[in-house]
Amino acid sequence: MLHDILELERQIENDLVRERSRLEAWVQEQKEAIDRQVEQKVIAASSDASRSGENKCSRARQEAAARLRRMRHHLRQLRALPDSTLVEQINKRMPLILGEDRHDHPDG
Repeated sequence: MLHDILELERQIENDLVRERSRLEAWVQEQKEAIDRQVEQKVIAASSDASRSGENKCSRARQEAAARLRRMRHHLRQLRALPDSTLVEQINKRMPLILGEDRHDHPDG
C-alpha cells in the first residue's frame, strides 16, 4: 500500500511538472501573440498615420508601447507566481485538465 501511495505521489509530481511546463509554454505563446498583435497595431497605426497625419501615428505608437508594457508586466506577474499558487490553480483545474465532467449536483 505504501508503494501505491508513493507511486501516486510520483505521478502527481510528474503531472505537476508537465502542467507547469505546459503553462510556461502557454505564457510564452501569449507573450509572442501579444507582441505580434502590438506589431500589427503599430503597422496599422503607421499606415493610418500616412493618410491622416503624423500626430495620429505618434499617439498610436505611444498607446501600443503602453499596452505592450502593460501586457509584459502582466506576463512577468504570471511567471512570478509561486509554486504553491500554481499547484492550487492546477488542483482547481485538474478535472478539466483530465477531461472529467464536473457537475455541481448529482442530477446532472
